[in-house]
Amino acid sequence: MQLEKDQPFSTQISGLSGDDFENIVAACYYYLGYFILRNVDIRVQKQTAAEIDVLASLITPLIEIRYAIECKGQTPSFNDLRKFSTIRQIHFKNNVDLDLLAYGANDIRDEHIEFSKILQVSLIKKNDLSKKVLPIIWGDNEIVNTRIGWLNRYLSIFSIKDYYHRVVYSSIQDPDLKKEINKYKTFLRSYLWSVEDPVEQLELSFDKAKGDFNGFTNKIAGLRGTTVENELSNAQDDIVQLAMLLELEHRILNLFSFARCSFLARTSKGRQVITDRTPTIREELNRLCDHNMSITSFMPFVFRFIYLYGGIILKRDNLLDIEVKNLAKECGISEYNCKLFLVIVMRIYSQGNNLFFNNNQKRFMKYVPAAFRALGKIHRNTTYPDDYSKKNLFHEDQANLNALDRAISDIGGHGYLKY
Repeated sequence: MQLEKDQPFSTQISGLSGDDFENIVAACYYYLGYFILRNVDIRVQKQTAAEIDVLASLITPLIEIRYAIECKGQTPSFNDLRKFSTIRQIHFKNNVDLDLLAYGANDIRDEHIEFSKILQVSLIKKNDLSKKVLPIIWGDNEIVNTRIGWLNRYLSIFSIKDYYHRVVYSSIQDPDLKKEINKYKTFLRSYLWSVEDPVEQLELSFDKAKGDFNGFTNKIAGLRGTTVENELSNAQDDIVQLAMLLELEHRILNLFSFARCSFLARTSKGRQVITDRTPTIREELNRLCDHNMSITSFMPFVFRFIYLYGGIILKRDNLLDIEVKNLAKECGISEYNCKLFLVIVMRIYSQGNNLFFNNNQKRFMKYVPAAFRALGKIHRNTTYPDDYSKKNLFHEDQANLNALDRAISDIGGHGYLKY
């Protein structure tokens, strides 16, 4: 979905429910500086015990702060609130500061508010979401319009992900193929994200990437009768694109666990544990813990670089400095820190199979789904037209654009993005 820039934000979200409202909440919290995970669940004895619509994480030098957010189009029932409140009891007991937020309608009754207080759940009206994003609603309308334009960028990211995780996944008919896809989805959304100890999460993430899920997209492409190379040159098979997305989400969770280790590294016990990591991990953790670095900005930077910039930095035509300048400005960090963040990501993924391609034209992360490549081109051309003048990113730009149009066909394709 996309918001209208010339209409009040609160009016547009008042009637939303389901995926649309969840994506609005996710986009707003990303706008506020949080790293976002969507549709994760907590399992007990391999059974789903609780689901979280939006998980917002803020990693500070000393602790990680998380919001587990329930998104209801209407006021949550007493039973909804009771079930949601169990998340705190069954998970996140030690190292994570977790708050539970539930968004409901604007006409929340007093009895619901009182009951939610007993359960230690913050029950919030939709209008209060508006106040978080648009705290000053008077004055120059251009400011409001610009903010809604940025929310639309983030909404496009979540819309693309929903397309692959819901529409494409539901379309899979082959039971063996669906089993393979589901196994990976379950690992990422039910297990890996929820490992409380950062070092254990880091070990599990990298071990699974090298083991059970090594070459996952190649395997899925083979089952579909094609190759990854064919799909990169001409994105036609959305199931293979879904496989790419799962591998990409795994890599992002790798970096999430890495960033979480940064505050553990400041304790004597943590330093001893991290001493046992590979030299690259130790070196990059040390870089991330530099006192001049903004640790809280690292994961939002990763999210933006991969999903909104397509995981690519252009180098030709003297664009490298422009890319860094624009990316840093959007992330609210210095150009120096932006370069260091890029170095950290690229060095971590230049080990082993080397997941970055580099020449004198560009440097980019391999196997980013085509829709996000296309989004990277559109984002640059619409946000900084004087810098890019509609320059191509890849020879495959048109095929990538076609993949994007399939993913956001519900809003009419890329021509209806309201940036």
